[in-house]
Amino acid sequence: MSESGLPPAALAAARVLLEASSGDDRTLPQRAAEQAAGPETLHAAALLLIGEGRVESGRALLELALESEGGRAEWHNDLGNTLFAVGDAAAAAAAFSRAAALEGGRALYWNNLGAACLGAGRPADAESAFRRAIELDPTAADPLHNLAALLDGQSRGEEAAEYHCRAFVLGPEEGKSPAMLGLAYYRLGRIAEAAAVYRRWLDAEPGQPVARHLLAACGGAATPERASDGYVATMFDAYAERFDQQLVGALGYRGPAMIEEALRGAVPAQGTLEVLDAGCGTGLVGERLRPWARHLTGIDLSAGMLAAAARRGLYDRLVQAELGAWLGAAGSAFDLIAIGDALIYFGPLAALFDAARAALRPGGCLVFTVETEAPADPGYRLNPSGRYSHAPEYVRLALAGAGFDVCLTRAAAIRREFGSDVAAAVVLARRR
Repeated sequence: MSESGLPPAALAAARVLLEASSGDDRTLPQRAAEQAAGPETLHAAALLLIGEGRVESGRALLELALESEGGRAEWHNDLGNTLFAVGDAAAAAAAFSRAAALEGGRALYWNNLGAACLGAGRPADAESAFRRAIELDPTAADPLHNLAALLDGQSRGEEAAEYHCRAFVLGPEEGKSPAMLGLAYYRLGRIAEAAAVYRRWLDAEPGQPVARHLLAACGGAATPERASDGYVATMFDAYAERFDQQLVGALGYRGPAMIEEALRGAVPAQGTLEVLDAGCGTGLVGERLRPWARHLTGIDLSAGMLAAAARRGLYDRLVQAELGAWLGAAGSAFDLIAIGDALIYFGPLAALFDAARAALRPGGCLVFTVETEAPADPGYRLNPSGRYSHAPEYVRLALAGAGFDVCLTRAAAIRREFGSDVAAAVVLARRR
């Protein structure tokens, strides 16, 4: 309770009491007895002392006030705050627990109890208290932040992300990254609100490629046939430096391993092939392709990704270009084309498969990964993540129409997103 919230009569009496002690806090209990100071006066005097930094003296008066008014939940909370401030987390937790027992519907008391339990080395009790606070007031930022931090500290990042996001979307948008705000709403399953963020972003920055693509991904605009060059380049230039750590470390990305496993059962790794790593990114797939390659080419739209790939020293040539157009002009130059996690930026696949066939020599192989959770009609969809997924039967028919025979299709989880596996497949096909 702030000084302005104290009863005026109690506040006036508290000041008289403090003046009578002449600054000697040791005489306060005696002066209080002489003046027959009631619990309201003692409580007010305690808060005045605490506000002046005389915390131990304030604590003593609070405890004195509670001897006769032990049913005051707010006063127990004040005592808990005081005890926590002087580093006695265990005693603070007991005080907050009494406050919560007396008035269990206040999220503040439960949040304070959680913080004290955490300080006292009782993380399970802290988690329970924070969750109770959130249950009572889902829009209270402090318990959301506190629970997220606790979960992060226990390496429970996926759980923590939900509470980070719930806290992030509270309050005004000013000063917040629209990309991060939209992602937070998407993480929470609040797709319409994510679309509204992207729409406001696009209004503020007409033509912004990320805003435009993600607005479509959230159903707020017509679905494009593929992600624009601007979207891909902007996203991955910004992402390049932390790409490997985030994708492999945090999300458990398995695309390169899936491609290598598919190849090992079908194509001898003799280092004799002209190999294209299409959508090469930082070179994660390229590392797996090197045993097959006499000459390894990497292509990507993102200059930042290509710079990271160059630092690996894997590639004989790196090209910055849009994949479909470049393949269509490459001629029959390759024995093997690998597309790791790049088809997620294409909707219809027929034209791209036609271009891949044209770029392969007769009998050459195409190996790629796709995310597979998609409707039967039209066979693909743009998801709120900004990535396209494709139905397996649609992929098979598109390959057959482009002149490929499917040699292998293997379903697997390619990454984790928000704690769940992302359904995918690796496909190996051979040009007729």
